[in-house]
Amino acid sequence: MSSIGEPIGAGELSGPEPLVRYSRDRDEDGTNAVVSAFCEPPLDGVPTEAETLYTWVDADAIDDLLDSARANLRLSAVIWEYPVVITSDEIEVYEPGTAVE
Repeated sequence: MSSIGEPIGAGELSGPEPLVRYSRDRDEDGTNAVVSAFCEPPLDGVPTEAETLYTWVDADAIDDLLDSARANLRLSAVIWEYPVVITSDEIEVYEPGTAVE
């Protein structure tokens, strides 16, 4: 912990690191970007016993929001038991049980 007069270390301000950080192409819809993020290592695919994406979130709403989004869009949801943060530019997937804002 920092005391008065000491600089705060970068580690003290950062949150948990995502398992996957997937950069979304501007022409890629949100649904495909989420599935593509889950196909990146170390996840390497949607859990085979998992329900469809539509069981976890309203994928059409994600697509609509991203289509009309400004740069400051930030959505968070739990998908296939993984916390996921969706922005206009990227999808971040975190370890199950991780608290993300």
